[in-house]
Amino acid sequence: MAKKKKRTARNLMNTQTGERVAVDAVKMTQPEARAGSVSVRRSSPGISVASTLSPARLAGVLRNVTEGNASDYFILAEEMEERDLHYSSVLRTRKLTVAGIPPAVEAASDDEHDVMLADAVRDLVEQPQIPELLFDLLDGLGKGVGVCEILWDTAEVWKPRDYEWVDPRFLKPDRETQRQFRLLTDEQPVDGIPLTPGKYVIHFPRLKSGLPLRNGLARLVAVMYMLKSFTVRDWWAFAEKFGIPIVVGKYGNNATDEQIKTLIDAIASIASD
Repeated sequence: MAKKKKRTARNLMNTQTGERVAVDAVKMTQPEARAGSVSVRRSSPGISVASTLSPARLAGVLRNVTEGNASDYFILAEEMEERDLHYSSVLRTRKLTVAGIPPAVEAASDDEHDVMLADAVRDLVEQPQIPELLFDLLDGLGKGVGVCEILWDTAEVWKPRDYEWVDPRFLKPDRETQRQFRLLTDEQPVDGIPLTPGKYVIHFPRLKSGLPLRNGLARLVAVMYMLKSFTVRDWWAFAEKFGIPIVVGKYGNNATDEQIKTLIDAIASIASD
């Protein structure tokens, strides 16, 4: 009996363009969007945006988003979630609530084929990786887009074996519509390449109408976060100064101008010292 030949490629539908394209089975099993130490996709952003946030800086970040350059915006969204406890709590509550809902799958009809498809989908969504997949996709609530990469098992029946969260800093919207996202690579570090069909799960939250990158909570929260950060810094400075006793410096009648200046500088710097 002849052994069945393993398929090394398949034709899949590109859901963003509606075209059918051939994909390599081997590449579908390997991560495509991981960070690398010598890659354009670095794991560390390197530069903080929230630490130097000002009205002019924030205006530039939000303006760049509308022009398709969202790297700083994604960094800011991540930092706000780490630094603002209330914002982080609200996002985490939404993510955990949705990720904790047991998925329900029903057949479209009593037809044998529909029942078979429902059973297959039910088996897929009951895998232990699904709650983590949903949680990672809900990262789009803050940033406007959440993307996870599928790592396929193509040994027999094609089936996802795991899912990996894709850092949105590695993505860039296309120039024409800003609705389709591309993956930045070492070969295409500016415009990126189209996402491989059948390789990614994408979540666009519907918080309001408009472009995906204008649809995240981070864009709404950014201005208030900036003002809040100013207020907190001013309050810390006041509390530090308020807790220090009044400093009195004395000098004699025969003190020189240089000695008086030295005393004044010492009094001015004693709090920070």
